Amino acid sequence: MARKLKLGRNDPCPCGSGKKYKNCCGLLSDITPSFDDPFVHYSQMLVSVKLKLDRYFEAEVKKHRQQIRSRFTRFSVNKDLRPEHESVFSDWMWLDFQDNTGISMAADYLEENQDYMEIPLRECLKALDNSYLSVYQITGSDGVKLNVNDTFLDTSYQVIIKEALTLKQEDPEMLLLARMVQLQDVNLFSGMVLMLENDARQKEFIKEHLAYIKDLYQDEVIDVLKNYGELLYGIFDHAGHKILVNLNDMRIAPLDEDEQKILLDELESSQEYLLQHETEGLSWFKPVEKAAGYSRMIIGQNLVLSCSDVLEDVMRQSGFLNSVLPNKCLQVFNSLMLQAPPDMEYNWLWFTVLKDRECEKWLNTPHRELDGQTPNDILVEEGGKEKIIAMLDEFINSISINEEKELLEYMKKRIIQAETE
Repeated sequence: MARKLKLGRNDPCPCGSGKKYKNCCGLLSDITPSFDDPFVHYSQMLVSVKLKLDRYFEAEVKKHRQQIRSRFTRFSVNKDLRPEHESVFSDWMWLDFQDNTGISMAADYLEENQDYMEIPLRECLKALDNSYLSVYQITGSDGVKLNVNDTFLDTSYQVIIKEALTLKQEDPEMLLLARMVQLQDVNLFSGMVLMLENDARQKEFIKEHLAYIKDLYQDEVIDVLKNYGELLYGIFDHAGHKILVNLNDMRIAPLDEDEQKILLDELESSQEYLLQHETEGLSWFKPVEKAAGYSRMIIGQNLVLSCSDVLEDVMRQSGFLNSVLPNKCLQVFNSLMLQAPPDMEYNWLWFTVLKDRECEKWLNTPHRELDGQTPNDILVEEGGKEKIIAMLDEFINSISINEEKELLEYMKKRIIQAETE
């Protein structure tokens, strides 16, 4: 093995930044341990590492930062990034985000430059690269040491914090969205820690949704946390706002003739579902109990579809199907959390459900053309169906986009079908 030449502090840094070694990868050589205040020492080390990443990837980040930020926030409630969350995003961008190369910026930097880095810097960067966002529950404190439990892994840790924290028994239960860095001697949180009071099942909400993501990707929990931190950020944000996540979950299973008859008989006799309509060769069943969003069980000649917006309805419909056909396994072909369109073979099903969803929305929305009434309001009036059909015909004749025409034609079929019931 060739022997590496010793670098001088004023030599050009081998990482290619154009700076002197002492002002670049050698930045940490002057940091000395401060055992009187380990939090300051290790925090300074983390900041120095991040500063190095920021400098190294400055041009690339400047070019793509907005696009990467949009990916990080697209599952949040308002699709934006509050200023106080900036460090959470930056850590995710450097440590977790992967472009088409399949590795993070931190891993890329390590691969290129670790042989030239000071040992403390290298070990700190490795610890950061191994870290991931997770949700922790505070279980106690001992001065500047905070006891936490990882909600997903059910593992306890002790992290050092800046100032001593005294907890009282009457204090509310707090959840933390944080990135814990496990260094050789201590654990500490990197960057901003987001806090959430667990006063309305937020912890269960977050855990249930992470389990849903784990099932989607068939990954281990740690891999989910490392590879899909933006999903966790979005779920935590929804929990903080106490808003349900719209999953747009669609599942399918094949049915033979006997299975179709069994399932149709159960649905038609069940107190849980009501046949809403039969359109385009499909029987559409709606839950009797009011759902939080769109939720349908759909039976075709050789298939069953289960479509729901929120996780509670997803699980309820899967449970119903399992009780009727225990060996029938539903395959997810569409979900917001999959971050990809459905396979081509399911496109027609996806669009069919989309048409029905949009139809339901249109039927229940007040319209200026109807003097502020909804189409459903008009349909129960004498001559109301003819009025709505004429309105749809006028819309159809005024547009040229095929997809929009197809949606309006579907709405018209729904109205005509209801007229003949």
